[in-house]
Amino acid sequence: MLVVALISGCGSSSNKTIPSSTTIWYGHSLVFRGYTTLTAGYNGFGQLGVGNLDNQAALVKVAGLGRVDGAALGADHTVAFSFANISTVYAWGSNYHGQLGSAVTTSGTQAYSPTPVKVHGFGGGTVSAVAAGAFHSLALVNGNVYTWGYNGNGQLGNGNYSDTSIPSPVIVAGSTSIPINNIVQVVAGGTFSAALTADGKVYTWGNNDKGQLGRIPTSPFASDNTADLVQLDGGSGHANTLTNIKKIAAGGSTCYALSNDNTTVYAWGYNGSGQIGRNPFSNITTAQNTIVPGTSSVVPFTINLSAFLGGTNNVTITDISAGLEHVLVLLSDGSVVSWGFNGFAQAGRNVTPSSTDPQGLGVVRFPTPGYVRFDNTTNVQGSGDPAHDVTKILAVGNHSLAFRSTTGKWYGWGDNGYGQLGNPIATSSAGYIQVPSLVAGY
Repeated sequence: MLVVALISGCGSSSNKTIPSSTTIWYGHSLVFRGYTTLTAGYNGFGQLGVGNLDNQAALVKVAGLGRVDGAALGADHTVAFSFANISTVYAWGSNYHGQLGSAVTTSGTQAYSPTPVKVHGFGGGTVSAVAAGAFHSLALVNGNVYTWGYNGNGQLGNGNYSDTSIPSPVIVAGSTSIPINNIVQVVAGGTFSAALTADGKVYTWGNNDKGQLGRIPTSPFASDNTADLVQLDGGSGHANTLTNIKKIAAGGSTCYALSNDNTTVYAWGYNGSGQIGRNPFSNITTAQNTIVPGTSSVVPFTINLSAFLGGTNNVTITDISAGLEHVLVLLSDGSVVSWGFNGFAQAGRNVTPSSTDPQGLGVVRFPTPGYVRFDNTTNVQGSGDPAHDVTKILAVGNHSLAFRSTTGKWYGWGDNGYGQLGNPIATSSAGYIQVPSLVAGY
């Protein structure tokens, strides 16, 4: 999950120890105040970077960092980079799979760092972006992609399936050493990765159990440890390359692409909560195949956002961000639209995520996009001001964040079980925030 700035040590002073395995995924948040890095939420592996293992229910400053230009959140680790310090990459949190890319051990109770450590191995190149999957990390270096960490599904794209703490280049499918190049953006889902080329094409690699690599195969394949291009269904079984893309995003097992026209969003992969904009309980029929039920698709679908675009203000899409199973898009009029999973109210529709309907459509799952509601003045489910002053968005795990220009503050909604929204942790069983609330500590 990526955060962009606009938007060293091992061990801990606490007597706490890290868990023996990861059971809490994407339970932390990161935002910037200028170039200062602030984090909140779950800290079982030191992923907040504050020097201890204590959870934080308000934003706190990451220890030992100066200017930071971008960062990304993994399941239990964090990666960041800075232009100011000769293009330096930092990482902190869990290192069970080598995702910190450092000399920190990968086993036992010391397999973590609660403060940032430097990542080496980029050959002196200029780092311009980072990304983080569940347990792997990526860096964009002079148009090439370097990866490190967990590789059980080929998500490092280096031609094998072995974990490594040493950054290595992603290679092109069909080769043993040719790196992908001319890359301008990198993202990562839970166990897969994607990269956008300067000419608007999308490479993917890693896990394909839900079709998240977006390729039309001659036969099903579970994973790919080299990078290949995403394809479109030509309508008669003909595969052609997805092009004219300006930005990409990745959820847990779903991938998204925003077209150069600023009005078209493509989605492919897992659809269990309607995150590719289709009813997950209805069949998905394509020229290639029929998938029963509509829980995944290898074919990119377009999300129907026509109700929110155009008009007298010629509204377009300016940004996209994906959590595990929900999606946010920022529109040029300052409003935010969401779809996908709402089990923790992360879609922000001001709808309580409970229902006697076992499918939960329109309550727990939203396959149809709708506005995020920023108030509850009428106290009516599903109502509220959609806001027109949002300038930044971030979807992480099962929670969401938005920056509002009129207040100069961040607001959060969704899962707050560990204080990741910068609010006191609920003592009720709900553990979520239904209507966007001010994030403390900013």
